[in-house]
Amino acid sequence: ELVEDENDIYIEKSCLKSDIVIVAWGSIGEGSKKITGRQEELLEKLKPFRNKMYVICDL
Repeated sequence: ELVEDENDIYIEKSCLKSDIVIVAWGSIGEGSKKITGRQEELLEKLKPFRNKMYVICDL
């Protein structure tokens, strides 16, 4: 939590430089409201890059 804002800046800068953005955090958020909340927050911040974003998930 202490470096969350700093991490977000690096993530956004990397997305700007990339042709493809892959999101793959697996099942780590299952059962944790804190983690799923953070994942939702990050996906919201990544919306400007949705045209080049791919999500890897288990089905």
